[in-house]
Amino acid sequence: MTVVAVWDLQNVSVTGTPFASNATADSHDVGTFLTINGPPIVVDVSDDDGYFEDADGSQTASEMTLGGVTYAAGSEAENEYSYVLRPVGGATDGSDDIIVYAFEVEGDVMGIAATDRLVPGVTYEIMAEDSNDPSVAYSALYVCFAAGQRIATPEGACRVEALRAGDPVWTQNGAQPLIWAGQSHVPAMGAQAAIQFGPKACRALGFASKGIRVSPQHRMIWPSSDRLAESRLVPARAFLGWQDVTRCPKQRQHYVHLMLDHHALLEVEGVWSESFNPGPQALRALAPADRLLLMARYPSVTTSRVFKDVCPVEKVGSFRRRLGLAPLAGGYDLEPLSGGHDRVRRSENVLSVALGARQ
Repeated sequence: MTVVAVWDLQNVSVTGTPFASNATADSHDVGTFLTINGPPIVVDVSDDDGYFEDADGSQTASEMTLGGVTYAAGSEAENEYSYVLRPVGGATDGSDDIIVYAFEVEGDVMGIAATDRLVPGVTYEIMAEDSNDPSVAYSALYVCFAAGQRIATPEGACRVEALRAGDPVWTQNGAQPLIWAGQSHVPAMGAQAAIQFGPKACRALGFASKGIRVSPQHRMIWPSSDRLAESRLVPARAFLGWQDVTRCPKQRQHYVHLMLDHHALLEVEGVWSESFNPGPQALRALAPADRLLLMARYPSVTTSRVFKDVCPVEKVGSFRRRLGLAPLAGGYDLEPLSGGHDRVRRSENVLSVALGARQ
């Protein structure tokens, strides 16, 4: 069983007829445009191999509703044909290109799957036909994992991946609306593996939580007193080896990014967490369309973080020395990358520990 994100064609505006056929792509639609008008649905697909293909009767889906039609569990799902898309204004070298696949259910094309996230409100150009007999590994498709972490909102706890721009969340200064919500899925092996803070670490930080998982460079709060200004933000990987803080390697990790109109603290799973504060390194962790949106809104994001940090920042090396922890491989503040070069890595997401409790 695997999980696939499928965009309902009823939520896709097109200037041509790229998905009118239930059999083949149409070369006449190269150069036309499509715009995504909503989030995908999550479909569980049962298959006897690791590939989503055309004419494979072993591919059956969970119950789902597409195009206003509810399909029973066990309905046959196929990968009928595919196109190459590019967000308008995207890189011309192909690095921003996304392949979309016609998702056919019981003989009718009802939605599309993709190799990357398709962002609501973004317009994409069809650059080329890709295949009329496509086969793609499920691991290569954009998958909307059920991240499962729950964030405090005025309406109660809510899964972070369900939030959208405009939704209110609790901050250290009361309820405030999100101005942007994004998601990304990235390789998460070795030094890029997510960091798990277990119950023991959470208790040591002052929180009654079963645990929380964050990206390696997402900055956590090290509380020094009841005053936020006297606390420090510290990258999560700096805590490795302390209490029950460990790496959680997996092939791909799903991250959720929640941004307000300033840097703030959010309450996730009973633990306070920093909101998304984009900067030049953070952009690299985002989908191409999300990068374009943030660069258009905040031109300075390519050279510096957009917002002033909610409290001072402490580097990995000095923090580990203070706790009596050994240096991390590759140096205190740098992480080795392929090719023998070192640079600071940053891929912020919404899930991380911060100070205090909601009043």
